[in-house]
Amino acid sequence: MGWCSATEIIDTAIEAAESVLSTAMPGWEDSPHRDITRNRMDRQLRPFVRKIADKLRSDDWDCQQDSDYYDRFGPEMEGMDDDEFRAHQAQQMEPEDFAAWLETWRVYRAG
Repeated sequence: MGWCSATEIIDTAIEAAESVLSTAMPGWEDSPHRDITRNRMDRQLRPFVRKIADKLRSDDWDCQQDSDYYDRFGPEMEGMDDDEFRAHQAQQMEPEDFAAWLETWRVYRAG
């Protein structure tokens, strides 16, 4: 049996890290370039998320998909690179669902 409370731990950690980054860039959410800024922030957060997720998985965390941030940081949470994660998702979804997911996910991973 997995350790689902770890999802709360990683979500809180990501929320706190985002808050720190947002403080350094006041007004970014109202900027016409907010998507670009979000992608830049996500690139900075990926190693942080991966490090925490690696530790949580080593303690039997298996509820990664319950995270509020799974759409943005799924590969890091699963311990996969982007190609492995795409293949993993393709196996988990119906083809039409995967096509829609892939289009959205590419926006998250842009930049």
